[in-house]
Formats: sequence, C-alpha cells, structure tokens
Amino acid sequence: MSATLAIDFHEIRQIFKAKASNSSRLLELARQAKYLATVVEESWEELPSEKQELLRIFAYAIIEPPKDLKSRLIAILDRLSAAWNISLIILKGEVYAFGVYSQAYQHLIDALLNSIENESEAYQFKLRKAIEESISEEVDKGQAMTVEEASDRIRSISNSIFE
Repeated sequence: MSATLAIDFHEIRQIFKAKASNSSRLLELARQAKYLATVVEESWEELPSEKQELLRIFAYAIIEPPKDLKSRLIAILDRLSAAWNISLIILKGEVYAFGVYSQAYQHLIDALLNSIENESEAYQFKLRKAIEESISEEVDKGQAMTVEEASDRIRSISNSIFE
C-alpha cells in the first residue's frame, strides 16, 4: 500500500470530532477512519513525519485528560455536544451508522497508539524486560498461565511502563 495519505487535516479533524447530520455522513466518516487505520497499520514508517506528528497529536488529544481550565471547559462542552448528537442520532434512527463509525474510530485510535508504541525503542525494551521478568516469576512458581491471564498480565505491564 502506498504511504500517500489522501486525507487532509480537516478530514482527519472531522473523523475525531464528528458532527454528522445524517447516517450517510457517519458512514463516510467511518470509511475514512477505516482507510486511515489501514494506512497507519501498513505504512506508518513511510508516512511523512509531518503527517505522523499530526496523527500523534490527534491520538494523544483523545486519550490524555485536559490539563488547564480552558481545555477542561472545552472538553465538558465537547461531551455535552456529543451527548446531544447521540440523542439526535437515536431519535433519527441512525444507531447502526453510529455503531459503524464508533468501531472505525476506535480501530483508528488503536492503530495509531500501536504504531506510536512500536516505534519507541525504549518502550519496546522496557516491555520486553518486564515480560521476561514476569514469565520467569511464573516459571519459578511452577504455575501455568492461561491465555487470558497472560494477556491481562502483558496489558498491565504495558500500562505500568510509563506510569
């Protein structure tokens, strides 16, 4: 896949701050989010650094809580606006389109965060070391972990690395 990203800043912003008025627009935003997620997953390293930085900014803006008062107020207004939009979506019977959009949006966020984590050598080193230590502890105990336990353990290690 070519690393050319045909979606511009305003389209990326619309994906992250959807104010769609009808189901066809929500489905279009979902299509764009899926396309962007695919580009990120398959060609992150090939994207121009400016596009990578723009996508990082959007991803971190979603997951990081606002720090100053102005940002907190804007976040509250955004949540109220989102609640209003969801109410309208339900009243208009556009729940299916919203569900498709929500899944595509979450897939895009996950793809961005995975790509950002994968390019960080320090993160990869810390994660590898923590997993090795965790596995050696379990082997020393003589207990086998289930797949779910291993997945939960890796997730908790990953989350604790940067805390």
